[in-house]
Amino acid sequence: MEDIKVNYQGEEFYLINFPVGDWSDDGHGKCNYFLVSSKKPTKEVRAAHFEAPKVLGFEIGDICHEYEDRYLEENIVTKLKELNYDMDKLDQDDDRISLSPEDMADIWLYLLNHINPELNLKLFPSVPMINFYGFEDGKHLRTPGYGLFE
Repeated sequence: MEDIKVNYQGEEFYLINFPVGDWSDDGHGKCNYFLVSSKKPTKEVRAAHFEAPKVLGFEIGDICHEYEDRYLEENIVTKLKELNYDMDKLDQDDDRISLSPEDMADIWLYLLNHINPELNLKLFPSVPMINFYGFEDGKHLRTPGYGLFE
């Protein structure tokens, strides 16, 4: 797939989807996607990701990679603190730090931006969805395709 370069509010950047979870749908099938803006194309973002073991001492893909594993390992906590990541925004649970998908996306971008600051990765602002819960002006919008999934 080709990179998508856009101009938004006078700024040019690439749009990249960052999946957190089972993006290939070969396990539990749950995944959140985060739209990210980047000053560099996807190939350069991937290159930064592949540099992680050398630069950080661990692979980013090893963070919370096992089924029902939502806790940061101590070596990753230590590295995030070294890199001045704002640990206060993460949930502490029984002396461990648990992550949400949003936390994971934020940490992933933070680490990649550390590896290559020229990427300037940022979560893209949410865009409105056509659907909504309930009724609007007395109407309910039903979306197609529910039956496509088992």
